[in-house]
Amino acid sequence: MCTGWAFYPGVALPLQDVLKVTGHVGGEVSIHCSGNWNADNSSEHFNLYLCKEVCSRENTVIQTTGKSLEVTRRGRYRMEVSRGDGAFKVTITRLKEADTGRYHCGQGKSLIVLYQEVNLIVLNNERVWC
Repeated sequence: MCTGWAFYPGVALPLQDVLKVTGHVGGEVSIHCSGNWNADNSSEHFNLYLCKEVCSRENTVIQTTGKSLEVTRRGRYRMEVSRGDGAFKVTITRLKEADTGRYHCGQGKSLIVLYQEVNLIVLNNERVWC
């Protein structure tokens, strides 16, 4: 179940239950983030985020502004935005075990953030031989 957290100063509002995503070391995963946006708070007017653990500027792995392009890249992270309906997808490539953890998809400005919690598990492909 989602719990509230402070993304940036202001109010954080949960959207839905925790999304569980699983991938393998060296592979990639796509995290599909969707919100309960409406005409007043559509993604066209707000920033979109993915952050790891407790959200802060330091923990934001990728973000885009309401006026940016449909696709944003930052290192191993790629964000594709479907403007208007508020949905966006973040793909993480070349997965590492260290990528395992809790993430938050978010949408908002500095005072109010709507978010979805994501639990990413990265499995190691190594086999144990007897």
